[in-house]
Amino acid sequence: MCRCMLHILFKKLEKVLFIYISRKVIKQKNEERIMNKKQFIRELVNELSANNLAIFAGAGLSVAAGFVDWKGLLKDLAEELDLNIDKEENDLISLAQYYINEKQGNRSKINQIILNEFSQQAVLTENHKILARLPIDTFWTTNYDSMIENALKDAGKVVDIKHCIEQLPTSVHKRDVVVYKMHGDASLPNQTVLIKDDYEKFHLTRNDFLLLCVEIY
Repeated sequence: MCRCMLHILFKKLEKVLFIYISRKVIKQKNEERIMNKKQFIRELVNELSANNLAIFAGAGLSVAAGFVDWKGLLKDLAEELDLNIDKEENDLISLAQYYINEKQGNRSKINQIILNEFSQQAVLTENHKILARLPIDTFWTTNYDSMIENALKDAGKVVDIKHCIEQLPTSVHKRDVVVYKMHGDASLPNQTVLIKDDYEKFHLTRNDFLLLCVEIY
């Protein structure tokens, strides 16, 4: 893919909230790095050309495709507890934990909601399609849905999906791209990271994802 085309694609992605992770660490002393859009895109193209670029995608990418955000995911649970979701939105992780505690550790309803909400096959957004076309071989995401991997497959790429630590040691034959789903996948809702306990035990249950990220970058 030529640099001119990369500039065009990144230009289209200006409004997408994603973080690029570079293997090349740029350090500056005693000053803030301020970049305008053109500088930002130019730097992204340079990093991409050097194969130093990965994508980290959060819920914002999936919401545009019609999926619920965390607030929407937990709304019914909050109502069941007679809580106002708008007043709890600054600590939704604790809200989910409180619900589980009230149910004596039974997360079956939460699992069903995750399965219902994130297993649906939504139409790919333009942003998903653009990201899938870029010559990037690594995606990191906290999303439960399969939009990223579907977009990559639709672009004709061989995708290696990692949503549990057991999948990390092996690789799909002749893969083009790997998608690390750090918080799990909707197909196995009981293993997804959602409640406070899940985050506090992350270093025990899913720490290999963090170790791999540190090792690569």
